[in-house]
Amino acid sequence: TLAPHTENRDGPLSPSFQFARSAELALLVAAIVVALVLRLRNLNASYWADEIDTHNLAVGSWHELLTTHPNPFYYILARFALLIDDSEVMLRMPGLIASILSVLVIYTLAKRLAGTTAGLTAAWLLATSFSQILVTQEARFYALIVLLTLTTVYVLVEHIANRRMAGWIALPLLGALGIMTHTIFLAFYGAALAGFAIWVLVSQSHRESRSRLRALAGVTTCGLLAVSSLIPYAAPLYTLLREGAPYADAWSKSYGERAKPDASSP
Repeated sequence: TLAPHTENRDGPLSPSFQFARSAELALLVAAIVVALVLRLRNLNASYWADEIDTHNLAVGSWHELLTTHPNPFYYILARFALLIDDSEVMLRMPGLIASILSVLVIYTLAKRLAGTTAGLTAAWLLATSFSQILVTQEARFYALIVLLTLTTVYVLVEHIANRRMAGWIALPLLGALGIMTHTIFLAFYGAALAGFAIWVLVSQSHRESRSRLRALAGVTTCGLLAVSSLIPYAAPLYTLLREGAPYADAWSKSYGERAKPDASSP
């Protein structure tokens, strides 16, 4: 079962416990520092094709971005980052921040499920993950999808499994942000909700039929609220699905000429 962690706060902490906590914190900080160092490399490299599209979408019209693009969340974050400095580093900054936060979230999630050793192991694995390093060095939404997926699972485990109202509020918001980042998030979000539904059906915490139905109805409602974020973009999504890549290319080019081509490219 997923019971909340509790600590004995009566009396002073023993020296061994204090040492263990200090070592845990030091290893976590070290994982974050290593993750940051590995991801900062090549962050100022020239844009490639998809990143040029990201730049054009981020600096384009607010009206176009918010009314015709079904996944505007990353581009909104990139737009604010470019207000600080219109550079390759700042355009990639949302992905960098998302990836570093993912290390913290996966540590917290794994520790919640399996203890401190599992939490630190998960943090170090993600911090040094080659694929995570690569996607963080691109001005794309991949690292943000990872962060939102991990946070969704954490909310399900920590809050909803313990019947906390904050979880029921956060879950549809995370779903909407994920779907507004990229529609592929629907697959991860659906898998997380399905996993929670299975847990409800087999958990001793929901032995009563009424409790089980409430939990299933609640998570279903959260899913529907999250998916409803696509309603304003039904028309462009339908066109994209019907016409495919040619429409997507035209859609991207409608924001202006491609920005910042690499002068050294042949």
